[in-house]
Amino acid sequence: MAAPRSRPPVVRSVRTPEAVAALRLRLDEFTPAARQRGRDLFQAGAVLSVRSAADHYFNAEVNDETVLGLTLFYNRGAWTCRCSCPVGENCKHAYATGLAWIADVEGGSRDGRDPGETAATSLAAALPATDPASVQARALETELSGWLRALPSPEEAAAARPDPLTGLAGLRVRLEITGRWFIELRAAPGKPWKAPAQKWISALATLRPADFESLPPAEAALGAALATECRLAGSAGLNPRAALPAAALEGVLRTTAARPALAMPDGGPLVIEPSPLVPEAIVSPTDPAQLTLRLVAPDGRVAEPAKLVALRPEPLYLFDHRV
Repeated sequence: MAAPRSRPPVVRSVRTPEAVAALRLRLDEFTPAARQRGRDLFQAGAVLSVRSAADHYFNAEVNDETVLGLTLFYNRGAWTCRCSCPVGENCKHAYATGLAWIADVEGGSRDGRDPGETAATSLAAALPATDPASVQARALETELSGWLRALPSPEEAAAARPDPLTGLAGLRVRLEITGRWFIELRAAPGKPWKAPAQKWISALATLRPADFESLPPAEAALGAALATECRLAGSAGLNPRAALPAAALEGVLRTTAARPALAMPDGGPLVIEPSPLVPEAIVSPTDPAQLTLRLVAPDGRVAEPAKLVALRPEPLYLFDHRV
């Protein structure tokens, strides 16, 4: 059997001293309450795992009554975070995760390992050097290390995977008249917009923000946001034929740079009216002892039927072909 080729070790950018220093500064920007509660979670061992699956981000799971998924991104020297909790970002779970990642890196653990796994001692180190089992264990570890060095680097793996952006001329999320939001693509300017294939969605989850730089800025921001939501959705993923789930839509709407890539039902750019619908309480026509709430437009019209199209980060309604 041929000897495996040698490869220098690859240090992911999220593990560099510069990334760790930037993460410390980012954590300092959290609110005092989020820092205190996040520190309590970290010290209680609530961070179940931290794993760097790629060069530019790492994933984590935090147990806080339920298991929450998080992704922290490192791009151009800055960190951003997404959490599956209702807060969504800059939360106590993200702070606890940041502390766990710093401890993980400074503790010297390998990429893709749970914190609890890093304390394990190798069998060869635990046995006396003259023990036959130790000799065999050392030989196995040497061979395993050789094969690990022979594995493709993250850069080579990225180059070998299919690129979902090839031949892509347009990316948007469009609001339908029914109040649901859908991902749409088109192959060339002037071509019809279509729903993506499932394999496109699966490939999207492997991309990093820098991979979208060939797109216009708003579409690049939208692509990066959708890639994040694909990863947060886990094995369930996103269904390209179904409407965006509420959590994914919230993540997209929170990405203000992606707003110009969102479309109205007629295909025009999404415009959110500066004057919102206002709730108004009136006496119930059937029971004078009760009040009924209704929405009123800025011009005084009763906004019926107004469709709730998004609940977070702020309630949005579709009424009279306007949002």
